Parts: sequence; C-alpha cells; structure tokens
Amino acid sequence: MRDRPSRDEERSINGRGSARSVRLEASGHIQFELLGEEHLDEFVAFLFRVYRDAYTHIGIHMQQEQQQRFAEDTHRYFADTKIYLARIEDRRIIASYGNIIKRTDQLLPIEKLFSLSITGYAADIGIAPKLIHQTWRVGGDGGLFRELGFSTTDKKSLFHSLHALNISDFGNDDDNLVCGYSYNPAWKLDKQLGFPWRIIGATQLSRLGVPSFPMAFTIREWKARNREKLWQQHQASSADSDIP
Repeated sequence: MRDRPSRDEERSINGRGSARSVRLEASGHIQFELLGEEHLDEFVAFLFRVYRDAYTHIGIHMQQEQQQRFAEDTHRYFADTKIYLARIEDRRIIASYGNIIKRTDQLLPIEKLFSLSITGYAADIGIAPKLIHQTWRVGGDGGLFRELGFSTTDKKSLFHSLHALNISDFGNDDDNLVCGYSYNPAWKLDKQLGFPWRIIGATQLSRLGVPSFPMAFTIREWKARNREKLWQQHQASSADSDIP
C-alpha cells in the first residue's frame, strides 16, 4: 500500500491551480470563492496592499522591487496552490487563505527559505503524513474590517470558515502536516484563532524582508485544540441529517 499519493493525485486534489474561479457557499454578506487564474492579478494586488499596510505598522516599508517579487512568487506557485477568498457583496476581496501542496519532487517555499526538510521534520517527531501542505497567501483587509464594523468575533468566524475550507482535503488523516511561516503579530492572531502552531526553526528574513520563523502543526494537534468547535459542527451536522 502506498504511503504517498502519486504526482497526478497530488495535482488533482481539490482542483488546484484552477483556471476559473469557483463560487462556493455564502454566509450572510460574505461570498466564498476558490480563486481562479483569471482573478489572480486582482488577488495579488489585494494581498500585497494588505501585507504592505500590516508591515508598515512594524516599521517595514515595502518597495516596488518587493511588490514585483511578491507577484512573481504568487504566479510561480499558483499551479500547485489552492487559494480561498472571502468577498463582500459588492465583490471586494476581504480575506484569503490558501495552501501549497507538497509534491515529492519539489521543495516548498518554507523549505527553500529556511533550509529545512519538512519530511525530515515529520520523521523527527515520529509521524508519516500522507499529505503535507504549506499555508500560503493568508491575509485580511484590516481597513475594510473596520469600515464594515467587524468585531473580533466576526473576524475569528471568517478565518475559521476560510481555514475549514482550506483544510478540508487534509483533515482525514491525523498525521497530515500543516506548515508555514509567519511573524510575531500574525503568530499571535493565529494562536487566538486556535491554530496550534509550534515554531520549528530560527528566524530569517522572508523574500519581502520581514523577520519570519517557520512553524507547523499536525491535524491531530489541530483537532485537539479545536475539539469544542468540532463537536459543535458535528452536532449541527447531525441535526441537519434529522430533517425529513
């Protein structure tokens, strides 16, 4: 029995690198969407502005060269990514959450930046994940949140919804591994949202010049940290199944 999916299986999981955007379920005024290539430039402009504004608050000012690098990286990895968007009713993007799947013949961005092996890390902690993915291009428009009067609870609910979509293909196996890199403000927010990240390496400057550190968690750890939320979802699902 194979421990890992074939390359074709990896590429087919969840329709990554989609040519066309796909509308998903809506929640109130929020419409969720799987990003397609036809909206990729719109997304890149949105998220770079979000990152630029966030980094300005910690004294890092993005330059034109970094904007170009950000766009190039996003386009380079798009064929292996799946990026979920949240849009408000007038179709403005308000938040995003994506992932890059680990293929056996290719290094993830986190592996290149921090000179580490994610499969090696998995072996070190005694797991054999069938799938590994790196969180990718995650962000929310703070200005738009304020404009719309989003509370902390509203933001948590939105990112939990995005994360649930993002993790849907990876959550069946407890040993599956999620990795990524972040900087302190985002790390603190993620911890509040219930993501059980553990830091797995030393801080480096990202390609955007931001001091960042690598981190990871297993699906098992995520389930343990979010047991109450998973139970609530199970109860809601069970109630739905009783409807004649």
